Amino acid sequence: MISPQSRLLPHCLKRSSSGSLQSGFSLIEVIVTVSIITILTALVMFRYGSFNSAVLLKNQAFEIALDIREAQVFAISVRGNTSQFREEYGVYFSLAANENKQYVFWQDDGTTFNPRYDPPFEEINTITLDNRFSVVDICLNDAPTPCNTDAVSISFARPNFDATIVSDTGFVAQTAQIIIAPDNDLSFTRSIYITSTGQITVE
Repeated sequence: MISPQSRLLPHCLKRSSSGSLQSGFSLIEVIVTVSIITILTALVMFRYGSFNSAVLLKNQAFEIALDIREAQVFAISVRGNTSQFREEYGVYFSLAANENKQYVFWQDDGTTFNPRYDPPFEEINTITLDNRFSVVDICLNDAPTPCNTDAVSISFARPNFDATIVSDTGFVAQTAQIIIAPDNDLSFTRSIYITSTGQITVE
């Protein structure tokens, strides 16, 4: 006699040729399950790649800011070749095709009133960006045409923390913005801001 409880067995239970009950999944159920797992895995990997790229870009921006800060520290703490504390240190950025993946740490030779990088005589060190990133724009926010500045020299002189920001054309700015981005996604950027009062921030 069949008990009433046996009628409640799930439909996935099947009777084998030996007469015992076996559980299993249909082919459609397996395909749907694998498809869901594949989609979820792809989404996680995509988001992880974007997150990883964002972290690396942020780190690169902070490295640039720290190098600018190092130039500032050098300037206010090092005595020059003469008896006066007039040696200026700075960082130079350019949008030129062969220069937008690097920047130059330099020391002014004192030949100009508003110090600008004079290659190759004033170069101390050339610092290369991570090869996935480039300097994509330079903006002098108080210039007649703020962005698309070809190059800028940012320097510091003792005894103040103040920055001197000079474009390649000789324009003296109050604020500079160095914009970097991944080579494969120029819409995703980070900016390093430098003000004439010596403030350096990353956004």
